[in-house]
Amino acid sequence: MKQARDVRQITAAFGHHPLCNQVLGRRATLANETCIANGDFPHLRAFYAGEV
Repeated sequence: MKQARDVRQITAAFGHHPLCNQVLGRRATLANETCIANGDFPHLRAFYAGEV
């Protein structure tokens, strides 16, 4: 559930998930690029934490 809430926070902040920009042909904003550069993606945290 925490992962779903964390992903929802990102989509609420940006209106979409920043990683989807390139695939969907959208230009990334500075905020999108900052989010991506930080690399803190909720959908990957479980893998890195060994929770899967």
